[in-house]
Amino acid sequence: MLVLSLIALAMAVVFLCISANITDRVDQIISMLVVLFFLALSLIFAPLLIKLLIATVLLRSLQPILRTKSASTEPSISQKEK
Repeated sequence: MLVLSLIALAMAVVFLCISANITDRVDQIISMLVVLFFLALSLIFAPLLIKLLIATVLLRSLQPILRTKSASTEPSISQKEK
């Protein structure tokens, strides 16, 4: 399964390089859809340990975003005084 995951990941990288060199917008969109398809296949074929690692990295990277959103919903000090 790891070999299939690496093949799909390599295909995604190839299509990403191709899409960067295409000037036509429609072809770029189609190429990016192919990249997303191969990335999804890479995740499907990836071993469980790699999936857990990716999920951990994504959750860690979302924490600052979630903190700033929750901080912006709290009233500021000047609004509390009024």
